Amino acid sequence: MNAMKEVDAFSYSVSHDLQAPLRHMKGFVELMKKRLVDLPDEKLHFYANAIAAASIKMQLLIDDLLAFSRMGHTELVKSRIKADTMVREVVLEMQDEVKGREIKIGCKDEKDNFTCSIADNGVGFDMKYVDRILGVFQRLHTQEELEGTGVGLANVRRIISRHGGKTWAGGSVGQGATFYFTIPKNGGREV
Repeated sequence: MNAMKEVDAFSYSVSHDLQAPLRHMKGFVELMKKRLVDLPDEKLHFYANAIAAASIKMQLLIDDLLAFSRMGHTELVKSRIKADTMVREVVLEMQDEVKGREIKIGCKDEKDNFTCSIADNGVGFDMKYVDRILGVFQRLHTQEELEGTGVGLANVRRIISRHGGKTWAGGSVGQGATFYFTIPKNGGREV
């Protein structure tokens, strides 16, 4: 079993083993919050809400970990798409989330592949960490600075890799980031 398969098996096992205790924790904290409704102890309400919020974050993390694990096991079915149509649909779907942020999407038609980029005007990152940014759980910012679980970009890397492409990033602190990927024109098949 190669290292990636071991990581996938570990991720799948851990995320499934975490589901049951998390369900119990979420259920009991909801029961506790119902009993606290008439109690004036603000600290108890704060603690219960903190536990509930942490359980939601943990569920998101488990869901992302399962998605990452499945990405390595799902059969890859390739088909032709209209990239411009897909980009327009994604932009429409995400327009509320990205309001007030400048997001630029680009694509170059090169000899053997398409090279695409997504740039933002967000928090950016220090280039000395560029090798870490596309790895699983490699968060470079706190949860307060930037939402997410640290699995999304690793999923992007895995998807692009399975299609025969490459991923990389560039950015600077406070100046935003640009994420790049290539997709082979031949769909990653031998010509």
